[in-house]
Amino acid sequence: MLKNIIPNSVAKKKPRKTKNIVIDEFIEQKSYYIIALVGYVILGLIFFDYIHLLFPPKFFNPSWEIETIGKIVETSWILLLGFMLVFYRTQQTSIKVGELRILSILSRFALFIAIGYFLFVPLLLSNAIRINQNNKNQFSAQLTNQSSKVEQVFSQINQASNQEISSLLNNGQIKGFSGSNEAIKKQLIDIVQQRKQNANQKLQQSLRAKQIILFKSTFKWVIGTIVSGIAFVAVWRYTSWARSFRVE
Repeated sequence: MLKNIIPNSVAKKKPRKTKNIVIDEFIEQKSYYIIALVGYVILGLIFFDYIHLLFPPKFFNPSWEIETIGKIVETSWILLLGFMLVFYRTQQTSIKVGELRILSILSRFALFIAIGYFLFVPLLLSNAIRINQNNKNQFSAQLTNQSSKVEQVFSQINQASNQEISSLLNNGQIKGFSGSNEAIKKQLIDIVQQRKQNANQKLQQSLRAKQIILFKSTFKWVIGTIVSGIAFVAVWRYTSWARSFRVE
């Protein structure tokens, strides 16, 4: 009864057999070579990137030093990725003698990098303090400059004669003022004083914004430096096998 309902083409259709491809150790080993190759490429590219970043050097320039260290710290994950791919090996992986020498050098170089990252911490803190002090000095210089200009304006207003005030009113250079010349002078001084206070507030807000940005960046880079340094110490420790082989 069921055979009459189902078409013959469907009833006779057999499940298709799928063929599974077995990957032997040779293919697996070639795949690991690709991983190591990508690791070497990453290390080479980041190395040239650091050369481009460090040259020409501007030592004793706090802004250049802190920004350069910050860029190095922010790209440390790329360097760690390169080390991970280079040192990723299995029991089936064979290592040539020449490559083993390179791995031994890279393993020792990981400790050198870790020390460098730890040395970045005092550099970041000292440069942040210097930059903050420079910003304060610049803020003080701008305040002094503004105060000097305002005092000059005050002096010009106080020394202005009645004829000069009347001339300014008639020419329309100052509008909305009424009363005696002394009252007009007082109104002008009040306006200049208010503008001075507004300018000082803007300078203080600008200094505060710079301090916040500097604090946040320094804090982020200090934490990243410490974490990266610990990570490279771990890389040096876990790659001791590359240093233990005696290659003659």
